[in-house]
Amino acid sequence: MRRLIRADLKRVFRKRGFFVLMILAIVIILVRPMSDTAAEQVEAEKSFFAIVALLAACIPIYSAIFTDDIRSGTLIGVIGRGISRKKILLAKMIESAIVLVLFYAVIFGIAAFIHNAMEIGVTPRQDSLLALYCVFTVIKGLGFLAVAALVVFSTWNTAFGMIVLALGIPFFALILRVAQDRLHLPFYDLSFEGLLEASYAWFSAGRFGWQIIPAIAILWAVTAFAVYLFNRKEIEL
Repeated sequence: MRRLIRADLKRVFRKRGFFVLMILAIVIILVRPMSDTAAEQVEAEKSFFAIVALLAACIPIYSAIFTDDIRSGTLIGVIGRGISRKKILLAKMIESAIVLVLFYAVIFGIAAFIHNAMEIGVTPRQDSLLALYCVFTVIKGLGFLAVAALVVFSTWNTAFGMIVLALGIPFFALILRVAQDRLHLPFYDLSFEGLLEASYAWFSAGRFGWQIIPAIAILWAVTAFAVYLFNRKEIEL
C-alpha cells in the first residue's frame, strides 16, 4: 500500500493544476477586502474554505488520484499484479486525506498570518476554531471524494465521477436544504454535511459534537460500498 500511496502522491504533486488552484486560493485570500469586524472576517473565510477552496482542492485530487491511472491503464496493471481492490481504494482515500490536510494547512496558515499582520482583532480562540473548521472541511472533502470514487469505480466512467463531484453533490445538498425548509423535516440536518455542521457548532460552543460520530459512520459506509462495487466490477485484465 505504501508504494501505491507514494506513486499517487508523486503524480498529484507533479500536476501543475493542483498548485495553480492552490496559488489562486491563496491570492483570493490575500486580495479580498477585509471585513469590518473580526467575526465577519472569520465567517467570510469559513465560507470560502467550505465552497471555493474545497472544490479547488477536490477536483485536482480526483483527477490525479482517482482517474489518471484508469485512463492510462495503470490501475488495471496494478490489479493484475494481485493487489486487492480494497487496498487500492483505501490507499487512494489515505492519499486524498494527506493532500487535503496539506492544502488546508497552507491556506489556514495564510489566513492566520493575515489576522496577525493586519491586526484586525481576530483572537487566538477564533483562529483555533477556524483551524477546527478546516479539519471538518477536510472530512467533508473526503466524503465528497468517497462518493466520486463510488461512482467511478462502479461505472468506470471518469467524466461521470467528475460531474457528480463538482455538480451533483452540491446540487443534492441544495435540494435537501430546500426540502427541509419547505417540509420542516430534518433532511439536510441528518445528511453528511448537516451532521458535520452541527458537530462543529457544538464543538464551537464548548460541547462535544457527537454528530461527528454518525458523520464518520456515513463516510465509512460510502467507502465500504465503493469497495464492494469495485470488487464486483468486471474488468478485462
